[in-house]
Amino acid sequence: MNNPFVFNAASTLDNELLLKMFISDHNYSRFIESKRNVFLWGERGCGKTMTLLFNKLSLQKKANELAAQGSSIEYIPVYVSCITPLTFKREHLLLEDEFKAAVISEHYFSLSIALALVESVLEVPEALKFFEEDSLSSDLEYIFDRELPNGKNPFSRLKRFLTKQFIHTQKEINKSDSNSFYDDTFTFTSIVIPLIELITETDQLKQVHFVFMMDDAHDLNIHQRRALNSWIAYRDNSSFSFKVSAAKTPDYSLTTTSGGAILPGHDYVNVDIEQPYQNNDSAFGQLARKIISKRLELIGVDEKPEEFFPVNSSMVSDLKKSKAIALDLAHKKYRSSEKKAINDFVYKYTRAIYFRNRSSKANRPPYSGLETIIHLSSGVIRNLLEPCYVMYDDMVSKRTEPIQNIIPSVQTDAINRLSDNYWERLRDGIDNEIDGCTSESARQVENLFNGLAELFRSRLLDENCSEPRAIAFTISARSDEIMDQLHPILSVARRAQLIYVRSGSAKDQGAKEDYYIPNKMLWPSRGLDPVGQHARVSIQAGALLDCALNKTSIPHKKSSVITDSQPGLFDDE
Repeated sequence: MNNPFVFNAASTLDNELLLKMFISDHNYSRFIESKRNVFLWGERGCGKTMTLLFNKLSLQKKANELAAQGSSIEYIPVYVSCITPLTFKREHLLLEDEFKAAVISEHYFSLSIALALVESVLEVPEALKFFEEDSLSSDLEYIFDRELPNGKNPFSRLKRFLTKQFIHTQKEINKSDSNSFYDDTFTFTSIVIPLIELITETDQLKQVHFVFMMDDAHDLNIHQRRALNSWIAYRDNSSFSFKVSAAKTPDYSLTTTSGGAILPGHDYVNVDIEQPYQNNDSAFGQLARKIISKRLELIGVDEKPEEFFPVNSSMVSDLKKSKAIALDLAHKKYRSSEKKAINDFVYKYTRAIYFRNRSSKANRPPYSGLETIIHLSSGVIRNLLEPCYVMYDDMVSKRTEPIQNIIPSVQTDAINRLSDNYWERLRDGIDNEIDGCTSESARQVENLFNGLAELFRSRLLDENCSEPRAIAFTISARSDEIMDQLHPILSVARRAQLIYVRSGSAKDQGAKEDYYIPNKMLWPSRGLDPVGQHARVSIQAGALLDCALNKTSIPHKKSSVITDSQPGLFDDE
């Protein structure tokens, strides 16, 4: 590995490297090994696939060890990617008949699950000794009403058969007249459940629980998603369960083929894969350090993450001066006994004073240091690794000797360049990368983020602003008419990962509300502070919509602020 911060999709990593890179959490395994259906929610790039694959390997190892001992196997993991050509088919869109579209979609999906199931069994070679081959072959041919191709063992033969079915299906649905084909398609109950029942007839496998790990379920088409929800609603989870990973999207449907909907707590357990890393004890900061440390170990670098990404010394000095100014102002404002009020004031205003005191003609602030990099990630692992990768690559081009740290100037250049790239995406129009996004919607998104940048900068530079470093917002004064127009704009921004939705405490005691955090990598280009603070600006829905449609400024004075008492990623409690 030349660059330790390369962010390959977890599905492309070899098993050895995946195991080396994974940060054990001791929590998700508990959910994945349970016999309940589970949804793992999280933004793209937050580690959902890595979590599923790591646990697949762990369960696979357990299954192999038990099989080698001749003992009963507890779990067999079945990993199914929902973005492969086997499931992510669009032929259904060519069919005018909605019923046929649903049939062909479920057929593809069921075939892919059955194939993954067979491949998982083959990955436990010792388990194959539990089967009587002639009897198994006969049973399989009875289930599928087909003669299986030749092969080493019945499961190898079945794998060849299922693979051929995909090819056959592709040919049939491309014919002008394929009505007869729809009478010969598979469903979950006609192919997967009979396979499970057949496998669990064996003494050593009768207690086995199949863990279907459905990765990136948000990429399934609507028919496949409804089918999956219907299977999740299946009342008997003694022999199988689903662990579904999906990106947080506002339009993820939980409806079934019958028109009902699966319910959290009743049909499945919700697990927010991001939540444990963004709580009061600054867990994401800890995770980020572990990830970077492990990456550095892979190339033999023994430096601590903070030492590998040092802070610009001039910024450290300037922040000390700003802190002294803030402390002096706090002592003038509060009595010496009001220590908490003084500390809160210093926390709120030190960095704001630093940014305000910079000359308008000065270059951008020297963004650098581990803390800044982690804050720029917005709590998404992929966003954490991207600037590290660019910085390391830039450093290699400047030096021939082994890299022991990334000098601050290189960090700053990389961060500014990446930030500029985000705004170039917006100016060029994200309609060319987001399905269903029109050029008009792309311009509206650009207008919105320009307006948000102006608002947050005016607040940062306003000496009378009570929460100058707030860079998150809630939406107030909602109406159905306005939100019907605003939601599609925000949805496009979310799918482009330009904005994230989180949940936090509202003004009402004990209540929760959604709030929005623009991708912090946007802010260096505008000279803003990506570290931010624990406050959310309340913006009227009409002001946001007007900004998006007409390029109007978002009123600074009319916005209220909700102070979040929770400490941030790196703050002391």
